[in-house]
Amino acid sequence: MFGKHISNYWIVLLILYGCVQDPKSAKKESEISKIELATGGCLGACQYTATSIDSSLHFKYYGGKFSISLPGNKRPEGTYDGYYECFVTRGFWDTLNLKLQAINYKKLRPVYSRSRDDESLELIIHYGDEIKHVSAQSAGLPDSVYMVVRWIEDSYKRIKLTQSKDSLTFEAHIQKGFDIKAVAK
Repeated sequence: MFGKHISNYWIVLLILYGCVQDPKSAKKESEISKIELATGGCLGACQYTATSIDSSLHFKYYGGKFSISLPGNKRPEGTYDGYYECFVTRGFWDTLNLKLQAINYKKLRPVYSRSRDDESLELIIHYGDEIKHVSAQSAGLPDSVYMVVRWIEDSYKRIKLTQSKDSLTFEAHIQKGFDIKAVAK
């Protein structure tokens, strides 16, 4: 009888030990404080956009002009023009963090460029006291990084945005196009 109680004690102790969260993994999960992705022009119908998501779950989006005028100046269905924002769920933020960790975001190169006719991208990741700033042409990105960038770029389609009463600010500049006056502001 005494031996049975000891084995039950060890089982309970092992279960409790498994439930305790490692402080290092908790820090790793919350290390990213903000990400921004901006898209620029291409030799097709690419929209100038900016997306910003931070650890307070604030999601900001800017949908701008297209790199070429579309027939009748019509916007494709599902695109936004102007400034929008909302708050995302903790699950959304955690998924984004996991995706960035999976591509080893800290080791991304600062520049990825293979061609000049595909979409221009700017990715900014704040983590700890550091900032990872990546400029890229979409065709120059490794496939795994490209998939995460597309997930972020299309994330506005998976949430309910509200048009902002004011213009929103972004760190990235590529979404402003080639107007040097706008970049200088």
